[in-house]
Amino acid sequence: ESQNLTEKQADDLMRLRKYLQRNWQYILSPQMRGFKDIHLIGSVESSHRTFTYRMKKQGKSWTEQGAKAMIGLIEARMNGELQASLNTILEQLTVLPRVAQTSLLQEMHIRTGEFLRKAPTKPLIGAVQGIIPINTATSRPIGQLFKVLTH
Repeated sequence: ESQNLTEKQADDLMRLRKYLQRNWQYILSPQMRGFKDIHLIGSVESSHRTFTYRMKKQGKSWTEQGAKAMIGLIEARMNGELQASLNTILEQLTVLPRVAQTSLLQEMHIRTGEFLRKAPTKPLIGAVQGIIPINTATSRPIGQLFKVLTH
């Protein structure tokens, strides 16, 4: 009431105060109404910080597919499921032919490079693929980045 209120706002505030005074004994808490396990909404509001920091801060912009992929990663990490998911995906990507007989295994010559070239690759959603060349001039920005990363 100490703030500068308009006459209508002050009148509405007085009406609310009188209503609460008249009906206070009939106003029941959510627990008394039968609602159980009520938690404060603040826990929900504080949980979104992980998402908003990664998605909105740092000047990033996202495609719809990239945003969904990033939210899935963040959610898996928060639920403690990220490592298991990554291990499952890694196992699916690196399945080598299983050979039971030792003699046949010795006859097979699998070169890692050939296997990796033949392995199907799927581009990541929302990620740009690229390389940092090793033998680039340090006067170029990419060379300066390589120098910073390796020293």
